[in-house]
Amino acid sequence: MKNIARYLRLILQSPLEEFKRRLKRRLNYLLFRIRDTFLPASTGGKIEITQRFITIKPDRPYTNNKQINLTLNHKFNILGSGWIEVKHGIECKGLHGYRYNSGKAVKADGNGMWLLNRVTLPNFFRSKNLWMLIGGGYSPIDWQLDFKSGHRWKESTCYAKQSFLNKPGVDIKVPWELARLQHLPPLALACFKNDTAQPGPKRLAAEFQNQVLDFAAANPPRFGVHWLSGMDVGIRAANMLLAYDMFSLSGILFGDGFNKHFGRLIYDHGGFIINNLQWSQSLRGNHYLAEITGLLFVAAYLPACEETDCWLAFGVSELISEIDFQFNNDGTHFEGSTAYHCLCTELVLYATALVIGLCKTERINVFKNYNYKLHKVYPRLLPPPIRLYPLGTTGLLSPFSSQYITKLRNMGNFITDILKPGGKEIPQIGDNDSGRLFKLTTSFKTMSMDEAAKTYKNLEGFEGGETYHDEDSPDYSGVVSAFKGLFEPANPVDATEAYIIGNYTNGVVIPPDDYCSNVTLKEYGKADDFQNLISEFNNSDTAKRDKITIPVKAPGVLDGLTPAGYPDFGLYIFKAQGLYMAVRCGKIDGRYNGAHAHNDQLSVELSVEGAEYFTDPGSYLYSPVPELRDKYRSVSCHFAPQLENHREPGELTHGLFELRDKCNCQCIYFGGRGFAGVHYGFGAAIYRVVILEAGKIEILDYYTGTESIRKLSTTEGRVNAGYSKGYGVLFQF
Repeated sequence: MKNIARYLRLILQSPLEEFKRRLKRRLNYLLFRIRDTFLPASTGGKIEITQRFITIKPDRPYTNNKQINLTLNHKFNILGSGWIEVKHGIECKGLHGYRYNSGKAVKADGNGMWLLNRVTLPNFFRSKNLWMLIGGGYSPIDWQLDFKSGHRWKESTCYAKQSFLNKPGVDIKVPWELARLQHLPPLALACFKNDTAQPGPKRLAAEFQNQVLDFAAANPPRFGVHWLSGMDVGIRAANMLLAYDMFSLSGILFGDGFNKHFGRLIYDHGGFIINNLQWSQSLRGNHYLAEITGLLFVAAYLPACEETDCWLAFGVSELISEIDFQFNNDGTHFEGSTAYHCLCTELVLYATALVIGLCKTERINVFKNYNYKLHKVYPRLLPPPIRLYPLGTTGLLSPFSSQYITKLRNMGNFITDILKPGGKEIPQIGDNDSGRLFKLTTSFKTMSMDEAAKTYKNLEGFEGGETYHDEDSPDYSGVVSAFKGLFEPANPVDATEAYIIGNYTNGVVIPPDDYCSNVTLKEYGKADDFQNLISEFNNSDTAKRDKITIPVKAPGVLDGLTPAGYPDFGLYIFKAQGLYMAVRCGKIDGRYNGAHAHNDQLSVELSVEGAEYFTDPGSYLYSPVPELRDKYRSVSCHFAPQLENHREPGELTHGLFELRDKCNCQCIYFGGRGFAGVHYGFGAAIYRVVILEAGKIEILDYYTGTESIRKLSTTEGRVNAGYSKGYGVLFQF
């Protein structure tokens, strides 16, 4: 009765098409549930990967021997976990005092009988056969384990019955991140590096094969925690395919048994995505974009047939649609998070490169003629053809219009503009869950375990050997390098990402001058308005104003000042010889309920002469500790104008992934003299003015309401919450 009432409410509250979509998805789920009760969930028959995209060997691939050896020993550092050997029965140290029993150790026999009673009976025999292909001495990974808290999901439970928000300290993102298998492509890259200190290609390929078979045996389609999120399914498929492709290029010949099962596994990933799309007419974001990218990878690598051609046509149509829906005119992503912008841009970039490469083959004909009637889910796929456009001056036709490519360029320009000195870090505006499509060139530094524990609060009490391999994150230089692979001629010094992109495009480089755009603001507003606000501040009641002065000692700090404004996103960047400043000022888009936004309006990130004065503290965690989630979203954790009563300018009380915007934040002036903006989140107007001048930088806050303004200091943010450079990572404070 409850379900009937729920769907009646949906049809009354939602458009008819949205109701039909939800009903169709529910029926699909029920049909699969009935089927999976009696039959194996994985696909039968012989399916092999026939397409190859990585055909040119890298000149100087980046690999890290320590990382490779850790992967071979099943030791992973996932979202601040520390390097842990992930296996059945380990004792986990817990998260913020919450600790669970991870279960018993297993003795994995060569015949796969240990999987009995772990997977469902209809899935057992196929899982057993998969396990029998694994080489001797391999220890199974516990894929279902949150190896921070110790909580474990069950591989025998249907994906839709998995829960993750009802136990404190439990973080579903930990096993999800591991099962994205982003550690596998670096194994393949290592095959091209002539280094006697690392294992040879056969050992690396054997580990790849064993981990893939292990995952497939222990995670039948639609069972366990790793079939709950289509986003992770798509990212996992792309990483497996890229690794498989590079291993093949290195000369590795996998056996017929593995090839057959690998093709089935990839097909099952595509089938799951298409039947579980996280699409809604008005409420969709990065998850759906990752699903589309994953589906395109699956469709491109699998043998051409009516079904995969339909997947390919649908993926391209939706990719084009989502560029229009999810990205603003200035190329920025609508979710209001710089980290999610980088993730979504990376997804679009690789998907676009893949499709461009296909346009140099006979599969371009798919866009002219495909069986759209095979597509049975929402959103609908229109009948052929998909329109083709000249790709600049390359002489190639592709489904991407000049508007599409221009917006893609703008996406990359935004990342380049917001990069901090050093070319790796970005300001953490909004959420940061450290999400990436590929992690190909992650760099590390080695420190003692004692030093690591003193540096990172998340490693307190951690026992992981004498040394600690610290990931240099956040590092978005790889995304910038990937853009070079698409828009600039090949350069030997470019990183691995440019090489991968060049392989996917089949050598096509889009001349950047073919798609120029001048959407970035260099100045906005009037200097008189800027000066009037300064005068008003100086004449205001002292209880309603605050002022901070940062001395600028060295000459030439402001030389070469280059402002870059992105009003659609709500971010204004100032770069000079000795200055980096980012000011947050813009709307929170309601299309995703402000899921990844923070109460950071008019907040400032500032570094002068190499010294950081104000830094956004990041996000740290999502659902495991809700009070910390809200703390890192709060205004008190940002260098933003605040009141003494600690009132929030935006409502945080509607859920961990919803922030209702009532600020109406507006830029008044932006340019060479500095910045001025206002918001109304506290009811009355509150202003912030940043003055850039020789010898000093001044930040003025002025409130027109009756309450007192809070006095800020140059240590705001990090002191209040602790600095988190990436998800799950927390510096000592």
